[in-house]
Amino acid sequence: MLLEVAGIRKSYESQKGSFDALDDVTLNVGAGEIVGLIGTSGSGKSTLASVVAGLETADAGTVAFDGVCSDATIPLRKRSGAFRKAAAGLQMVFQHPASSFSDRMRIGKGVAEGVAYRGIPKGERLERALAALEHVGLPRAYADKYPWELSGGECQRAAIARAIVGSPKLIVCDEPTSALDVTVQAQVVNLLARLCSERGMACLFISHDLALVRGLCSRAYVIDAGAVVEDGPVERLFDAPGADATKRLVASVVAI
Repeated sequence: MLLEVAGIRKSYESQKGSFDALDDVTLNVGAGEIVGLIGTSGSGKSTLASVVAGLETADAGTVAFDGVCSDATIPLRKRSGAFRKAAAGLQMVFQHPASSFSDRMRIGKGVAEGVAYRGIPKGERLERALAALEHVGLPRAYADKYPWELSGGECQRAAIARAIVGSPKLIVCDEPTSALDVTVQAQVVNLLARLCSERGMACLFISHDLALVRGLCSRAYVIDAGAVVEDGPVERLFDAPGADATKRLVASVVAI
């Protein structure tokens, strides 16, 4: 397996006391595989994405990427050099693309940040950024624009370009379509499917929308109240859901 997440626990303190955001979560993604993680708002999806990407530490559990395992309770910067080198092959696409770019930085430079710390000369970084923009369907001229000059769909394409500019083995997409209208959602999902197919790239696609997951992913995990309650091929999850949380998600799709 390319990505193996095991026994992840994460709790937070609130005014009402401690609560478990993640409760013994285990999942995996194979090389070149597109796997969904679905659940309602507050189910723990984004917290898990942050732990997988090393943006947050866990209270317990491990994350293994490309054959190198690490304790998820250790900050990414303090993990072994072998793990950090392997983890460079994992990139993230966020829910709100505009806020993931600096308003004062042109898109070309923002995309080039995806390879800024890999010893690549500045000129080559920009050329890679331009090529990545073209690969996601944006003209090279967009490199001179600022994030606020782009539509939501264009900005998400630029965010995907930044994620793929370093040729990662896996991208983690945290609700990448939730802020977009239905037509643009379909365009972004189709783009992700094409990129994964062309590049042999794996994807962990996180969403509350079971229909999107069914159209893109081969299998999926359902998370509810911080725990994985069901997993399997998307067709089975959609056609014969077993867990109550999955049944509710399916019913919400049917009701639309």
